[in-house]
Amino acid sequence: CLFFKKHFGMSLIDFINGKRVEVACQLLRQPDIPVSEVSRRCGFTSVTYFNRVFRKFTGMSPTGFR
Repeated sequence: CLFFKKHFGMSLIDFINGKRVEVACQLLRQPDIPVSEVSRRCGFTSVTYFNRVFRKFTGMSPTGFR
């Protein structure tokens, strides 16, 4: 993890969550998929945690983004 952070300037968890949020943004453009399903498809086991991470990366909630 230290090697990753030194070379990429972010933690491994932040990198992975950023990729998950990118996929979530694509899925949220499809209004027929519920936010809870988007969360599950992106690898988040908790919708609450998904909301928190999504807001950290985008500055808005998944529902607001949609």
